[in-house]
Amino acid sequence: SIRTSYSDDVLKRMIMVTDYIKNNLTADDLSQGTMAEMAGVSKDYFSRIFKNVTGMNYSKWLNTIRIEKATSLLTQEHMTLTEVAMLSGFQSIPSFNRVFREDKGMAPGEYRALFSNDKPKR
Repeated sequence: SIRTSYSDDVLKRMIMVTDYIKNNLTADDLSQGTMAEMAGVSKDYFSRIFKNVTGMNYSKWLNTIRIEKATSLLTQEHMTLTEVAMLSGFQSIPSFNRVFREDKGMAPGEYRALFSNDKPKR
């Protein structure tokens, strides 16, 4: 399986990268190329390992992590949708809305309304 396919060192580096991403969603550059450099492997090798280890390609995984963060933040009434998007690492509101809707089947404001008696904040 995965453990026998890659060395412990490579797997540790992949865990280091995924932990870094989860803790730095608002970092300027979370591109696959930069993360491959951080892991000390080529971009192509990184892409292959990442897909094998996580079960999804890098951009899909990154968006999944961002949406997890956003859903957590959306339950906090004091934040605007723009603040939620930015703190989740999305660079634009349209991108946030599109990715969120693809993942959750509803707009971020609709999701927030599920946890609130008030109208969704815009």
